[in-house]
Amino acid sequence: MGIDSIKSNELAKQIIKNELKSNKESGTYLIHGIKGANLFEFALNFSKGILCNEVEYDYCDKCRVCNNIDKQVYSDLHIIEGLDNSNISISQIREMISESYESAYEGEKKVFIIKDIHKVRKEVANAILKIIEEPPNFRI
Repeated sequence: MGIDSIKSNELAKQIIKNELKSNKESGTYLIHGIKGANLFEFALNFSKGILCNEVEYDYCDKCRVCNNIDKQVYSDLHIIEGLDNSNISISQIREMISESYESAYEGEKKVFIIKDIHKVRKEVANAILKIIEEPPNFRI
C-alpha cells in the first residue's frame, strides 16, 4: 500500500515522497489537476503520509491513524469546505487559523485541507495567505 498505490502520475508521487523525506516543520501545498481528477483523495493520501507513524516517509494504510483519515474523523486532520453548497466563509478561515496555533491532539502534526479554494472570496484568500506566510511553530 502507501504512496505507490495512489492513482496518479509518477512525478506527483515522487514529489510527495521527496516532501515527506524533507520532514518540514510546516508547509503549504497546492494540489491541482485536470477536471475529474480526484484531488481530494490525493490530498487525503498525502495527509496519511504526513500523519502515519508506522512507516517512515510513507503510510501503512492499516493503522488507526490511516483508517481514521479515510473516515475523515482523525482529530489532527481538518477539512474546510463551504457549508450548504456555499463558499468558505471568513469565520471558517479564522477558526482554522485559531486551530493552527493549538498543539496537535493525537500526533505531532496537524493537516488542514481546504476544498474548492478556487471559489473563495478575496478577504478569505487574504486570511489564508496570512497563515501561509506566518505558520505557527510548535517545536520546543
